[in-house]
Amino acid sequence: MLIPASALATKHIRISSSEMLVAVKTADPAQLDGVNVADLSVSSVRVIRCTGPDEEPTEFECIWQTRSKGAWKNHKSWLAIDGRGWHFID
Repeated sequence: MLIPASALATKHIRISSSEMLVAVKTADPAQLDGVNVADLSVSSVRVIRCTGPDEEPTEFECIWQTRSKGAWKNHKSWLAIDGRGWHFID
């Protein structure tokens, strides 16, 4: 069975650590997988990659990390961009 190339199309976007930090600090805590927001700074957040399907131009699945006690912890979340910036979505 062949899958059309358009069904596999994805887009990539770059989100800076400072943009992600703002999104994390304004997110519903239930969306953050136990992240201690009070301890975060720009240097303790990094975005690995964000990709999204072509049919949803404002939504992206992001792989990102937070550093705590010297170790990086992986996270995967869906974010959307609008005129106010980046926001976590369900």
